[in-house]
Amino acid sequence: MNKRTLSLSDVQQHVVGFGLDVHPPIEMRSERTRLNLFFEDAREKFPELYEQLTSGEVNCRISKPFRKNPQMHGPAVVLETFVLTPRGPVFSFPISLPEPIGDTGLSENVCESFNQIRKMLWSAVPGHTILRVGLIRDVVFATGDTQYQGLVSRQPEWCGAGLVGGQRLFHYRDPKCNIRLECSPGRLHKTTQLPVGAKIDEPAGYALKVRLDVNNHEIRALQDADIDEVIERALGFWPDELLKYLSEFEP
Repeated sequence: MNKRTLSLSDVQQHVVGFGLDVHPPIEMRSERTRLNLFFEDAREKFPELYEQLTSGEVNCRISKPFRKNPQMHGPAVVLETFVLTPRGPVFSFPISLPEPIGDTGLSENVCESFNQIRKMLWSAVPGHTILRVGLIRDVVFATGDTQYQGLVSRQPEWCGAGLVGGQRLFHYRDPKCNIRLECSPGRLHKTTQLPVGAKIDEPAGYALKVRLDVNNHEIRALQDADIDEVIERALGFWPDELLKYLSEFEP
């Protein structure tokens, strides 16, 4: 079967995340007040990313509804843009979302914004050492009528059952970074809002879901220069190197 060339015009969803492993852990029990202050500061300085805080005994999450026109009412996608995990904080930047949202306008200053927000958090909750940083890029490509089931297995049936999903994992390593690539075929759906309030969910072709995770493999206290080096390495894969790599796959 002929290979299919993927391009930026095929991107239906694109989210960039930055995950940090820290020690000691940031715990809600002892840092609740400081995390609330961080949220207030982040919401004021980055309203395009932060709006609603949800916190409990052990979790802290900040979400934001994204619309095609942020100044108007209309269909919205609510995403968590900050999550405090047991390992550390994860900062998410939605670059583009499925229609009707499209481009969010966050693409140009993602790394600069991450560094500013990271330093805001560390000012609020000092005393935690960053041991690992990872840049995670989640991309969904529309592939039209082309399925990528062959990427997972050349055996479409097994014991009378048809293959409906799966995942393929690639793990590379250079002198400083782990490079982990996950690929899985999928389907796209289009949701139509009817005037009476109901929604219709319709198939909209096939998709290839990709996650590229680049992080440092040596666990040690990281300085700003170390963090920048890992991020710079991760940025080097997008878009050209990743698109070239994916286009070698046969559907």
